[in-house]
Amino acid sequence: MITRVDSLLFSHKLSEIKSGWKAKVKSTKDGRPSRIDIFDEKGIRYYFYRFHYNQRADSVLSMETIRSSYFRSDSSLVGRHLLYMENGEWLKEIHYKDAQDRLVQTVRFDTYLERDETVRIIFDATGREIESRILPISYPDVNAYRFEWKPDTIMIVEDVEIEKDTIKYISPVLGVGWYGFPLLYESSLNPSVPHPIFGVFFAPRGNMTIRDMDLSFGVELISYKIALSDTNIFIEGIGTLAAMQYNLDMKYDWLPENVEAAFRFGGGMLSAGYGLSLSASVGYHLLPSRLYMGIYGQSLAAFNELGENTISGWGSLGLALGANFGDINPDLLKPYQDDLDGGAATVATAKKMATESSIIGQWSYPIYVDTLLQEDYDTTKASIGISIVTPFKMNIGSIQTNLVIEIQNYFFRSSVIDTITFQGTAYLIGVHLNLDKIVPWGGERLSKTITLATGSYRTGFGISVGGDLDYHFVSLPFIFSFYGRAYAVPKEEIFTGWASAGIGLGLDLAKLFGSIGSD
Repeated sequence: MITRVDSLLFSHKLSEIKSGWKAKVKSTKDGRPSRIDIFDEKGIRYYFYRFHYNQRADSVLSMETIRSSYFRSDSSLVGRHLLYMENGEWLKEIHYKDAQDRLVQTVRFDTYLERDETVRIIFDATGREIESRILPISYPDVNAYRFEWKPDTIMIVEDVEIEKDTIKYISPVLGVGWYGFPLLYESSLNPSVPHPIFGVFFAPRGNMTIRDMDLSFGVELISYKIALSDTNIFIEGIGTLAAMQYNLDMKYDWLPENVEAAFRFGGGMLSAGYGLSLSASVGYHLLPSRLYMGIYGQSLAAFNELGENTISGWGSLGLALGANFGDINPDLLKPYQDDLDGGAATVATAKKMATESSIIGQWSYPIYVDTLLQEDYDTTKASIGISIVTPFKMNIGSIQTNLVIEIQNYFFRSSVIDTITFQGTAYLIGVHLNLDKIVPWGGERLSKTITLATGSYRTGFGISVGGDLDYHFVSLPFIFSFYGRAYAVPKEEIFTGWASAGIGLGLDLAKLFGSIGSD
């Protein structure tokens, strides 16, 4: 029991320790503990303590308050107690409180120097005395509450095998917002006028268990606007669904632990009727920050939305952006411990993005245009764009993948009527698949990648597939690129697209700032 180290700072409510467990301690400038985290032999945190110190003084006496708060691994508060130290030395009272901050017990210490004794009196929550005991006097220790371990402070515990980890998720709570477009429509809906669909999902992880399956029960909000066929009428509104998420247990050596895939089933009220939804998502947690990015797909069956006894529905695909709440699984944060110890995980992530990305300006021209697009828009011109290859990466076998963000404009026009155009800007997010270990041709200076991206076009949600040959100069932070892309975009009731080829010139920010730092 950790209370054997200090029975006053710690509580018996959370004090279990076993062979091989470790304590991570952070101290204040004067040596007193500010936080203590207890980890098992696998590095999984089981519980933690937080300490706060407050000094109050007047003309008569000085009183220091020490607050000890203790939490489970999911950050739920178990309780706290306050120690009142007269002149920072003599312990006068301890107030014990529950998780709702209600007083449950008070312990008072009356010291009598002339008799060399201390009277300990225990009161219940109502102030009624329930115990009184005379103890030998304990004089103040100059090192009290400074967590300076004595050589004889040894705890011997039995070896106990941990059969099941208590932490399965990246964080206790995940909140996700997503943005996308309908791709599949029921026949009574009009796909020629696409409008974006927004959604929000929020749930504590693993707050429900059914047949040994840990489920996350939460709330999902959906904002939609969809045109009806052969009319100028739209169905639109905000749906409120109770949703249940099941996380797939994907444990493969080649798959990073911060990749998360899940299925979600929900039901609830729509604007004029009610609906059932089935969703799937695959995302990547940008550790050590709390951010989450991914791809989200949802099918929704709408009942009575078009009128009494009607059934309709649609299927959507979109991008998801979310955040983790509560303490993140410490086992996943070990590679980023230096950043976390600095207390600046989010700042470190932003700094990494700004100093280690590659930014490439792109120029391309369509070399093939789909017949359906060319029938109406037979004239085109060159496109310009930007590609940002971020330092956020993971390895899938021999392939290294990096998160990539691309912005690309496009322009097609009718030669008959100049004002009829098909143009816009595509905002894409996806991955670079680096094939250098599989295709070593060209050496380290010539990187060979496949790019898969998805995102928003003017007419809806589309995809992009292509390849890149990037030449990295030895002593200069420049990149020269040959690339090709195939774009698929929605046009009225069908998909169309084109293929482009082009060149790019960019900066390797990691090399740029690395050379500046070395200089």
